[in-house]
Amino acid sequence: MSEPENTQPPRGSAAHELNAVNIALRALEGTVRVLDNQREAMTKTADEMRLDVRDMRDRMARLETKVDGLPTKDWIGGVVSKSITTTATIVGVIATILGGVVALIHYVH
Repeated sequence: MSEPENTQPPRGSAAHELNAVNIALRALEGTVRVLDNQREAMTKTADEMRLDVRDMRDRMARLETKVDGLPTKDWIGGVVSKSITTTATIVGVIATILGGVVALIHYVH
């Protein structure tokens, strides 16, 4: 069996230096590809974040519009208070009428 021949140019020769430069260039090209891929991924992520923020802003605006149409706490409190007052007045009137009817029944008998 024969030994494999050394296909590398002799050290220090221009061909050896050119070969080293080519190897370094290929390594740099690989690094550039990796960095380009990372840049693209980061750009997509940033774009997605911008879209998410825009979507959240739109949703908040729609919620604010919906909330603007809802009655306020003071209005609800006023309605409840008036309802209680009205109910108490009606109960009082009914009690007065029933009291008068009972008194009339006792008077007649």
